Amino acid sequence: MSPDKSLGPLGQITPAYTLLTLGFPIADESQKAAAISTLEKAAGEIVQAYPWLAGQVVNEGFGDGSSGTYKVVAHEPHETTSRFVHVKDCTENCPTYTDLVKARAPSSMLDGSILSPAYGFVNSYPRHVVKPVCIMQANLVKGGLLLTICTFHGVMDANGNDQFIRQFASLCRGKKIAEEYVRWGNMDADTIVPPLKPGEEPLSMEWIRYPSQLGAEEPT
Repeated sequence: MSPDKSLGPLGQITPAYTLLTLGFPIADESQKAAAISTLEKAAGEIVQAYPWLAGQVVNEGFGDGSSGTYKVVAHEPHETTSRFVHVKDCTENCPTYTDLVKARAPSSMLDGSILSPAYGFVNSYPRHVVKPVCIMQANLVKGGLLLTICTFHGVMDANGNDQFIRQFASLCRGKKIAEEYVRWGNMDADTIVPPLKPGEEPLSMEWIRYPSQLGAEEPT
């Protein structure tokens, strides 16, 4: 199955990543291998449903007055059996899972340079940097696992990120993805939001332009 996918006009929005880290306790250290195996199996299954999740975002035709076309193409490192799941041993340079829970996981205890393979929104990525659609980094800490999920904003916004995580979690629980989700998730972006035809005028935006109802005494 080919990951090639046109991102349409919405693919041109900020080239950044949406990041989320989820924590899971693992009391028995011997169960960490099983947890990784579950993540990798679910990654393989979800890529079968949405091949473009294993790809990378490129911009074709940029230059000479053109903003180019954003597309998802194959990304060889994610064509392995582990797909987009990367494993990192953080037992020596991160707090224990118990300590994180006791402290309610403040950002001061979560070093992004260690736990995340990408930097997040609103920091933009330059064109020449490789941009996988999705990267999951399974950070192994003492007593648990911190799963950092990075998805490229030009491919899916926060709503799409939420849908992706929910469907991935279902696969981890041994369930199947509904066929309707797969159909919608693989639709052509140009079909959902068709570009303007030559000479076609955009719709009037006046219906969403109206004065502020905040009633501020001074301009903000």
